[in-house]
Amino acid sequence: GKLHEARSNYEQGFVIRKQLAMADPGNAGWQRDLALSYNSIGDVADKQGRLDEARSNYEQGLAIAKQLALADPGNVEWQRDLTVSYDRIGDVAVKQGNLDEARSNYKQALVIKKQLALSDPGNAGSQRDLAVSYIRFGELAVKQGNLDEARSNYEQDLVIVKQLVLSDPGNAEWQRNLAASYINIGSVALIQGDLDEARSNYEQGFVMIRQLVLSDPGNAEWQRDLTFSYINIGDAAFIQGKLDEARSNYEQG
Repeated sequence: GKLHEARSNYEQGFVIRKQLAMADPGNAGWQRDLALSYNSIGDVADKQGRLDEARSNYEQGLAIAKQLALADPGNVEWQRDLTVSYDRIGDVAVKQGNLDEARSNYKQALVIKKQLALSDPGNAGSQRDLAVSYIRFGELAVKQGNLDEARSNYEQDLVIVKQLVLSDPGNAEWQRNLAASYINIGSVALIQGDLDEARSNYEQGFVMIRQLVLSDPGNAEWQRDLTFSYINIGDAAFIQGKLDEARSNYEQG
């Protein structure tokens, strides 16, 4: 019901934005608004499982983003919009099983994100965007069975997120992202049979999540993260044959 309502609202906004963009093609603000409308409709279609429709909307958003970026290459906002479009098309391609195509789109986004991060190293948002690209490549590599590549990408994500945490130790979001980075590396290590490495990373993630939970016991998401951390450590202990320890972690989870 809510998705249908959201779609209806986005489509009404789209009609207005398209008229404005057509009336003044040189107005970059209206062109961008139109691209955002395509993306919003694509997001709803994606959530509804209408992947071809989602992709079509994302591609139309991408076409506008490309024009804006070409017209003003120094505009960071336009460049970032371009990466969002590439990533969304890549995400849909993953869901459709088109992994090579997903990789191609993620790669184009990554190239731009690297440039943005290098041009403004102190911009935490640009750094985080780059880290998320490495996570996407890591997840894609896992799906394709390229575990060394997955681990390499997750480790690059880890390096960036560590820097973010150091620059702003009180930022709970960065703390949670760092925990997730350790867990991703641990999960790949577990699949590779590197149990000590898996356990070490799981435990580092666990320590960070436990700190977050202690700081805000009412946060349901962090409680859920803590549950999964116990399960992860339990899995590693189980495979190592440490059954009592595995059971203890499973019970706490």
